[in-house]
Amino acid sequence: MNVVSLPPADLSDQDILDCYDDRFEDTRRRLRDLCAAQGLRWSEFPIAGGDSLCRVDIGPGEATGRLIVLSGVHGIEGFCGSAVQIALLRRFAARPPGTRVILLHMVNPAGARAGRRTNRDNVDLNRNLLFDHAALARVDGRARTIGRLFSSPVLSRLPDPVWVPLALARAMVSGGLATVRKTLAGGQFFAPGAPFFGGRALAPELAPLLTAVGDAVGAGTASRTILFDLHSGVGRYGAASLLGHGESALSPRTIFGVPVADGHGPKGVGFPARGEVIGGLKARLDATEACGVTFEFGTGPALGTLLAIRASNSAHAHFPASRRREQAARARMTRAFCPDDPAWRIGYVRRALHFLDRAIHCLANGEA
Repeated sequence: MNVVSLPPADLSDQDILDCYDDRFEDTRRRLRDLCAAQGLRWSEFPIAGGDSLCRVDIGPGEATGRLIVLSGVHGIEGFCGSAVQIALLRRFAARPPGTRVILLHMVNPAGARAGRRTNRDNVDLNRNLLFDHAALARVDGRARTIGRLFSSPVLSRLPDPVWVPLALARAMVSGGLATVRKTLAGGQFFAPGAPFFGGRALAPELAPLLTAVGDAVGAGTASRTILFDLHSGVGRYGAASLLGHGESALSPRTIFGVPVADGHGPKGVGFPARGEVIGGLKARLDATEACGVTFEFGTGPALGTLLAIRASNSAHAHFPASRRREQAARARMTRAFCPDDPAWRIGYVRRALHFLDRAIHCLANGEA
């Protein structure tokens, strides 16, 4: 393991591990109990289908600076994201923030409950916040060939050692890995049964998110707003990175003290992504001056992560009655996005808290 060693914080390692839960209902209950104990404002925004998005408001309401922290846009990643939000609340009980902090908890409850990245309709919410989905559904045959690698019921039955060389060969004749990243991982809108499906309309989870964030980003406050989206899975095991989302009035480098790559641009850490949540919120809410970043904490080689996503997608799309496949896929997704490794889990929370502390300090002191 290569988890970065960090200086001690006011939460012990065991305190941090105690912030984790492995069931969606437990994370939500824990957050609600902490809010009740601290007398914090708790709001619920209904999601069509019976779930809800929960928002917690902390700190002085009159503060012009706003730090908005999202967890669980990708459901399975919400368990480590929720642990960060729980850790923040525990620290705020003794040391309230000097600016307004807003937590948006488990944006994708259905995905968290199922142990998947996507919602119940297989829509990747971080590829869905667009103005026009239909235009992106018009693709050529090469893209559809790549989509069939993941959506074909026949290919889904192949074990990984057989599927991987076949997939690589087909990818090479369909434009290479760059085409795979662009037409699939960057968001695809033509194969509902394949991973990274961006949907055909706004997902039901994102309408309440737009309302909750729009209400939090009041008139004239976008230039003093930081949107911080908690994710995992991208990068070297135990390594943190920050991915930026366009221009802003605040300097991400000044706020966080590290380079912030344009993770969704052609030269970014990740790949060109369409419909990602932070950029979509800025565009939809006319909050282009807001500083938007995605926090990533790596879990290892990209191929392992992709194969875990493949297993999850296959179990959901082609073997919905197989409890064995569902459990095996969930275990692989947990290893790929929230591994049951104390050092990794502690590192995730400590690193995220480090960046959030800097954001709070900059907003409270007008330094950004």
